[in-house]
Amino acid sequence: MQTPSHEDLYMYFGCSGEDEGSIRQSAQLAIESRKFKVSRFDRLNDPFECRIVAPVNSGLKEMFENMTRTVRETFGLLCFCKGKWSDPLMWSHYASKHEGICLRFSFDGFCDNIRAVTYSEELPVVPSSLLELTENLILVRGAIQDHGTHAVSEGLLNGLEYRATELLGPLTEQMLSRKHLSWKYENEVRMPISLKNTEGGYCDWIGDDGTGFVVREVILGARCSAKYSDVAAWCAQIDMPEVNRCHLHRRKYELLKKQESR
Repeated sequence: MQTPSHEDLYMYFGCSGEDEGSIRQSAQLAIESRKFKVSRFDRLNDPFECRIVAPVNSGLKEMFENMTRTVRETFGLLCFCKGKWSDPLMWSHYASKHEGICLRFSFDGFCDNIRAVTYSEELPVVPSSLLELTENLILVRGAIQDHGTHAVSEGLLNGLEYRATELLGPLTEQMLSRKHLSWKYENEVRMPISLKNTEGGYCDWIGDDGTGFVVREVILGARCSAKYSDVAAWCAQIDMPEVNRCHLHRRKYELLKKQESR
């Protein structure tokens, strides 16, 4: 697993409609509550997320389809992009056509749960070694069910189960962090979140151990109506981050940013 550094993690926020005549920025809710909305697999843009090539064998196919379903129902995602605030496509797709906001975060503390997305033309495939091992496990468990625990040694069963767990780890990792090549422009990094640790679909920026995400910069989109004073009000309970605004380059298809005037 490729683990990126925890600096310069960008998350884009769109607009959530009008609130008393003004545009309501989703970033405002995130900053004021210091919570992330956790993405569910069944609501992601890409319907290929968390899919694998299931084996042809009908019994094994059902087993691995159930495993996939379990992963989808157990985990949600926090999705960032690494070191990439200036891509016009990202602003168009994830920040309400440049009317939204991009937040730059760093992670304060140790974290080994942030991983870079890998991009491929192929879905993850269940390795033949895991298929063979699973078939053997089915046979052993069947023998135990039919003839009792004396039918096989406890060591054999434990060894097969341990090896299966070892092989399932990389496959689960691929399920959580592989996407098609067409998404490569996002340069995505993500953090799987156990849904049992969320409340109302949200999780806290800061964990119980005091480590977590710190917002370092607020970047207003080129069409964003929010001003420095708005951001300052949102950040009343946290250290004031940098505030910049995107501008269009006069001669290139390129976004620039300048410090937002107070």
